[in-house]
Amino acid sequence: MVSLDRTSGVFVTEQRLWVSADWDRVPAGSNLLATFEVNSSAGSKQLTVPIFKPARPARGEISGFVESHGCVSMEAEHFTRKQDRGGAAWKVIPGLGRSGDSVAVYPPTVSSRTNRPISGPPVPRWNTICTCFTRAMRAWTSIVCLPIQSGRAAESVWQSASTGNRR
Repeated sequence: MVSLDRTSGVFVTEQRLWVSADWDRVPAGSNLLATFEVNSSAGSKQLTVPIFKPARPARGEISGFVESHGCVSMEAEHFTRKQDRGGAAWKVIPGLGRSGDSVAVYPPTVSSRTNRPISGPPVPRWNTICTCFTRAMRAWTSIVCLPIQSGRAAESVWQSASTGNRR
């Protein structure tokens, strides 16, 4: 039901092993643990890999990013949709992100907003769709921001989240 891409070999510092599952054989609604033993001259180590196949939603019903063990991770440039408003727009900046690209509001001369977006002129926004399986009561967001203007005090980043059943 679960297999490794290689079962023997030699490495000097580290080696990535790819784990795959035969999803047709994994029972729906299961939350299993697969255990592998790795042996070396330094000893042996057991590795445990969680295998989760939810009963619902079906694979074809999932859209966007998918939670894994209570976490959803995504780069900003992979938003689902964006809305340019108030003379400003989100644009992708290739190669500037921590692990890929980044996004910024353009034009860079547009005024900063210092009040909540619920009042005043509309602001540009982007949205990301996620599929979550954990029913969390709290959520944390980590945003990595680049310094773009020296001497300028840090400004707030307004965030909002909504939940809903899209099915």
